[in-house]
Amino acid sequence: MSESTNENTRRDFLGKSGAAAGMAAFAAALMGGTAEGAEAMELNAMQPTPAQIQAFMALPQDTPVVMVNLLKIKDAAEYGKYGVEVGKILEKLGAEMLFSAQCQATLIGGAEWDVVALVRYPNSGALLKMAQSPEYQAIHGHRDAGLHGQMNLAVFEQDGLGGGDDSAAAESNDGVTAKQIMGQMDANSDGKIVLSEAPDELQAAFEMVDANADGGIDLEEAQMIADFINGQ
Repeated sequence: MSESTNENTRRDFLGKSGAAAGMAAFAAALMGGTAEGAEAMELNAMQPTPAQIQAFMALPQDTPVVMVNLLKIKDAAEYGKYGVEVGKILEKLGAEMLFSAQCQATLIGGAEWDVVALVRYPNSGALLKMAQSPEYQAIHGHRDAGLHGQMNLAVFEQDGLGGGDDSAAAESNDGVTAKQIMGQMDANSDGKIVLSEAPDELQAAFEMVDANADGGIDLEEAQMIADFINGQ
């Protein structure tokens, strides 16, 4: 069987196995939700949609990002428990809470939120890695119990990532790259995603993606995953 036939077979299997869609479901699961019905856009939501996750994963990985959280509170005590514990996790990641306060009034527009919080992460990947951590999963229930919903905006502080220079924005719109996938899943940074590092959705197709059967998915092989996520 030729190399091109092998490639087509692997791609066909990925499509039939649902691994491509599974990557979106996996990313949604990292944030505590599911991909089913997630495309319905709401002013306040508990989870991102798969399309929002794809766009977030495509952001520059070497640039600090500030997440602007506009929160609608359901149970202040529950969310307070979440806030205390998530602060400890943020510190370990090298992230920091820049500002947090109650909203007093809405001057322009019709949306109403109870709390605004700004958190700076060393990069966008740090937020996703936090969501994967056992420590975060253990406290996520307090967030679910404490919130009606929220808006979460990614903002870059550096000049050149906005305003007159659209190069970085254009790059982020190109979709997810193999490098970004490796950064999210290669936990020990050895240049390969092994089976234990792969999400369940990818494990189902692991042998097909691991084209050279060396027990790990390298950067070149991760490109196949990126192509499917980007619809290529």
